[in-house]
Amino acid sequence: MEKRQRLIFVHILESLAIAVLAGVIVAVLQWFLSDEFSSLADGLASLGQHWIGGLIIFVLACLGISFPNGFISTVRSLKWLLKCPPVHFGILAKVVIGAVVYLLLILAHPSTTLTLDAYSIGFLGGFCALGLIAGHILACLVKKLRRHAKTIISLQTEKQRLDAWLADDQPIESETESRFPAQSAVARRILTKLLSQPIQESGVLPSIALVGPYGSGKTSICNLVEDIYHKEKKKDNLPDLLLCRFEAWQFLSAEAAVKNLIEVSANSILKLIDISELWRIPEKYIEAVKASGNWWSSICAVLFGGSDDPEEIASIIGDTLVRLNVRLIIFVDDFDRIEEDAFATQQAVAKALNQLQNIPNIQYVISVGPTIDIGRKSGIAKRSWDLLKLTRFQELVPKIDQEKVISLVRRHRDDVLNDSSCYFPWAERSKGEGDPLVWYTQFRHLLSSLGFCGKLLGLVQTPRVLKCVLRESQTSWKGGLKGEIDWYDLILANALKAAEPAVFEWIARDRYVFIEEPNPRMREPESEENKRYAKELEQQLKERVEGKDPIRYEIVKEAVCGLFPFFKDKLDASMISYMTNSPVSQWSQKISLRPNHGSDYLERFFAGEVPEGDIPDQPTLQYIRRITQEGFNVNAFESLYLDSQEKLKGSFNKMVQFSELIPQRLAYKICDTILYWIADTEHAEVWTEPESFIGDILPKVFNIIDYAGGRQGTSRKDDEVVNEREEWLIRAVQLYTCKAPILAVAIVEGAKKYKGAEKLPDVFLKRFEAEFVQNKVQDRRRLLPSLSISRFALAWLMDDIRKYPGYKDIKASFTQKILAEAENESGVDLKERIIFSLVTTTTPARSGEIRPEEHKFSVEKGKNEQKYDITSITDALKRWYAVKWSDEIAKRAFSRLKQAYKVG
Repeated sequence: MEKRQRLIFVHILESLAIAVLAGVIVAVLQWFLSDEFSSLADGLASLGQHWIGGLIIFVLACLGISFPNGFISTVRSLKWLLKCPPVHFGILAKVVIGAVVYLLLILAHPSTTLTLDAYSIGFLGGFCALGLIAGHILACLVKKLRRHAKTIISLQTEKQRLDAWLADDQPIESETESRFPAQSAVARRILTKLLSQPIQESGVLPSIALVGPYGSGKTSICNLVEDIYHKEKKKDNLPDLLLCRFEAWQFLSAEAAVKNLIEVSANSILKLIDISELWRIPEKYIEAVKASGNWWSSICAVLFGGSDDPEEIASIIGDTLVRLNVRLIIFVDDFDRIEEDAFATQQAVAKALNQLQNIPNIQYVISVGPTIDIGRKSGIAKRSWDLLKLTRFQELVPKIDQEKVISLVRRHRDDVLNDSSCYFPWAERSKGEGDPLVWYTQFRHLLSSLGFCGKLLGLVQTPRVLKCVLRESQTSWKGGLKGEIDWYDLILANALKAAEPAVFEWIARDRYVFIEEPNPRMREPESEENKRYAKELEQQLKERVEGKDPIRYEIVKEAVCGLFPFFKDKLDASMISYMTNSPVSQWSQKISLRPNHGSDYLERFFAGEVPEGDIPDQPTLQYIRRITQEGFNVNAFESLYLDSQEKLKGSFNKMVQFSELIPQRLAYKICDTILYWIADTEHAEVWTEPESFIGDILPKVFNIIDYAGGRQGTSRKDDEVVNEREEWLIRAVQLYTCKAPILAVAIVEGAKKYKGAEKLPDVFLKRFEAEFVQNKVQDRRRLLPSLSISRFALAWLMDDIRKYPGYKDIKASFTQKILAEAENESGVDLKERIIFSLVTTTTPARSGEIRPEEHKFSVEKGKNEQKYDITSITDALKRWYAVKWSDEIAKRAFSRLKQAYKVG
């Protein structure tokens, strides 16, 4: 007789013994409770046949709602009885036998008045069948609805499936959700091994270890095994498998973990078919493991056929599976996530698994971490090897498909480019510029040296990290950073954050290390201070890199240095002077950039939006795109960037920051508009410090000229650019020498760095002489209006033009011109400006308003002789001896001049 047949025969005898025992107990109770039996029979008779049937359906419905799994398993028990009797006498059969014995005892009692004919019995059986059929139909309907829901998911668009995949970190459940074909291949290999024949004649089936780091997709592969099995079972007539899941990491004690392992195994069978022997298997197993062994439990074990051997108790599950001719597959998830101090839990679960693998028709797939984990205790690696001994086969989780990673990231980037509401030019490629997201498979072994792709792939090693990076980047981009930070930096920073949280925590805590320029004291190359500081930083980075793997460290180091160039400079002890040329592009949105206005872009990254008080980039970026496509409008530019001090100090700085995006043909139009605005003295008067109005804005004009067209990849030769700039400078100097000579001089001085700028002083002097010296009609070109910017405006003008070689030829004529204009003025404004141009003022270095008496003046006669015809100036001072000065500071300055030139 085969083992399965023996088990069925024994089970029939056990079930009959229980039924006989139930009959004996009922008979004894009937002798004591004969009156109660009579009243019960009378009560049932008074209800009538229809009420009895209704009551039965109501009870079945309540059981189906309260215990759906148990109810369905009861229905399946009947199915098993009809399908292959007598495979199983479970709780249903035993309840029926007990009820029959009970009913027969009632009917045998002399006082029983209840009579049941064939019609009544058939009517009652019909109601029972109706209830069971209704429950079975309900269970089938629920399954069909679930399959329909999965079909709807499978019919979604690729973008919807991708969004669903990124929505959370839940493992995938089917092949339609998988983004990596290699996972399906591993799942099919595992299923093939699970369906292999038992080892020799022992009946023991092979178990499998699935090895891979946390987040690599072990649970997803187990789900794929289940999905593939269900899809192929019908068409390939595969053996019956029961698939269940045991989450190993969630238990704090060894007892709870082992109990749940046995409970999961038993419950998976109870969902298929109802078997009373499995009800208390977990508790019995734990009691046997604990081996309490008191005399009372030993006596009970002898009397009731129990056992204090855990393996013998667990064999009840195996015997049931053999009777049903079904295999039980246990997926042991996340065994590698059990904490290091939970060694007892891991050992207890491993011992239980070892006992289960020796039981027929039970297999498991255990998920474990890598056997070698550098930087942790050596016992961790040994522990993983011990777990692998529990299995016959080992499967490695496949490495993440690098080309697929880049493909998914590129899809995200392309969505950014296709969004018309956002202008992000740094994701666009200039002519001849390669795509940073092109990945060449043949170079995959050179990860750290392949630019952006290499850094990204070096960090993104598992599907979980990839999902986290894409999800965080999409959420931040759509949530407030759309077009407000460099997209490539956003992706790489999120990869660093997901893959190396300890490193990124350091960046968040000590930002100055990464975004601030190195200390100016460290300019000396190869200095001991440089070396010591670089060594300290490198050691801190190494301590934070997970795993302490040298190759991993180099990848993380390159990623950090790519995001934060100043940090790279600090690691380089041979740096000479990194204060002269900033390694951070000022014309971008790099995460390490500190713009002239507002907080740094790293702050935007952490906030997930533009911080309050900062000026967003998108308005300016989209304005640049608009003028590039539609042309430049002066009035629109003035209203957007120049019509208030707030805009000049805020939005205008954004225009300067992104000047590299402005085509050169438009840059000169923009700069002409800005110069025209500066030349208007009314605009200077509303500036907080009017004397610094030109000095604050003019350098930004030169910045626009310097960097305009850089992103367009212009094909013009350098000499063409130089000639165009020279022509523009000459034109600007000629124009503003007439309108605002101080501005013209500032242009001459600021342009000294350019080739051909040596011509500009002569251009200025010729125009200056023609307008303010040779002109005989005073009212036609007066100097005073252009000097109203500040009381010291003439002093600045004279300090600069006295240095020009040609000025000495017009010095006398200009002195007479300006003195004549001052004499003809009804007020003293020009006289006061002449006075201030002849003295050097020093004031106390303190905040707040400075009183006139605190100003101190000195006279440098040599410089004054270079500025003016000193004889004419001395005569004028004599004539102005009795002038009543409106400015108290001018009065003090004039007193100092009288002493120096002995006037009066």
